[in-house]
Amino acid sequence: MWLHWYGSGTLVEILDALWDGSRDPKHHSYFRVVVRRLRTTLREALTLDLDPLPHVAGRYQIHPELVVSSDLQDFLERARKGEPEELLGVRADDLLSSIEGEWVEEIRKTIRSEQHLVLGELEGTLASQDPERAIALLKHSVRLQGDQAAPHLSLIQTLLRFRPQEAAAAYRGYAQMLDSVYGEEPDPVLRRTIESLEFSR
Repeated sequence: MWLHWYGSGTLVEILDALWDGSRDPKHHSYFRVVVRRLRTTLREALTLDLDPLPHVAGRYQIHPELVVSSDLQDFLERARKGEPEELLGVRADDLLSSIEGEWVEEIRKTIRSEQHLVLGELEGTLASQDPERAIALLKHSVRLQGDQAAPHLSLIQTLLRFRPQEAAAAYRGYAQMLDSVYGEEPDPVLRRTIESLEFSR
């Protein structure tokens, strides 16, 4: 997974990532064993006669003829092409949950950042061009990431612009989530905006 995500790495870089910079000789031995086993496993699955994990110019990498894909990379690619549904459903905190390390947290941060970019695009550009689709995608995101504030806020702001009659209900769902999950209250400015909207009806 590390090589798939980062492309290539020196022995030191990989040891730093997988064993927090340890220079313990046993971790070096573990690494050599893992590389041998991984090479064997990949060779058995391949019809090509090649080293699936070549060590070139001091760097380990996945052989360019060995196509490795992951749902996560596919979701990112689709989102960048305007199809963000799958990416919006990824729970970044749950990614590779059995693995600890800065490299894993970097992947999670990348996913969170990409999701926020998508939400901004939905709330901004897409909402201006196609508010119905933007609202549908934002509602989809809230359903899948109901305990995250960002999808709720993007949905509320978009509804305030294009379907103000639905904004109060979305706000109540957000407020309830904040209270039950985090013990917090919504931003007072947003609360006053919703209250003034309801009062003006």
